[in-house]
Amino acid sequence: MLGIIISLPAEVPNIEKYFEKNQKISINGFSGYIFEIMQKNVVLLFCGVGKANAASATMSLINNFSVSSIINIGSAGSISKKLNPNVFFVPSSLNYIDVDASCFGYKVNQVPHEPESFELSNRIRQLFLEIIKEYQENFIDGSCGTSDSFVSKENLNKFNVDKCIAVDMESTAIAQVCNKMKIEFACVKFISDSIYANESSSKQWSNNVNQDNKLMSEIIFNVANKYVYLFDLEK
Repeated sequence: MLGIIISLPAEVPNIEKYFEKNQKISINGFSGYIFEIMQKNVVLLFCGVGKANAASATMSLINNFSVSSIINIGSAGSISKKLNPNVFFVPSSLNYIDVDASCFGYKVNQVPHEPESFELSNRIRQLFLEIIKEYQENFIDGSCGTSDSFVSKENLNKFNVDKCIAVDMESTAIAQVCNKMKIEFACVKFISDSIYANESSSKQWSNNVNQDNKLMSEIIFNVANKYVYLFDLEK
């Protein structure tokens, strides 16, 4: 079964209308839906903002449903001149940008006893790329970093972002739980803002997410259908 984690309903408005069969659910305080595709279930939870919410929702998904894969779609900010707003980015790896236990011999951004970074499922990344090719031609490869802060040009120097080209507030926490629980995971990020733009990152986020959130709903619908067709029907 495929599990989907999304931070905010505003990022995927009217997502339930894309699926003919849907049922509202509430699990451990997280709302969401069960969708039926080709007689197979897909479950979606809205996790809210931040790492703790994302990790809690991920465990709720794993503990209450027989998910074998989890995906995340949501917004992220660009901290690289190579990555412009209003494009989709499929990270090849994820890491934290607000962790420092280096005094104990760990790498900066490495949670003790956890990997320095988290690699993502190649087959799901390829599925994302195939779907998104319908919307854009070129893709930038790289890592996305996660913190509990909304990163902007004003506070960027507070974070260790050397290995990242984009930043968000949830995806690495989801990846850490999935890695621990042996669940394959990948994510796709809509670049909502850039530290190199003239407008503030928060204003860019508000304008761009509201403008393109219907597109994120379409991508979730297409990815879920293709995942079920390719990976669930064979079981």
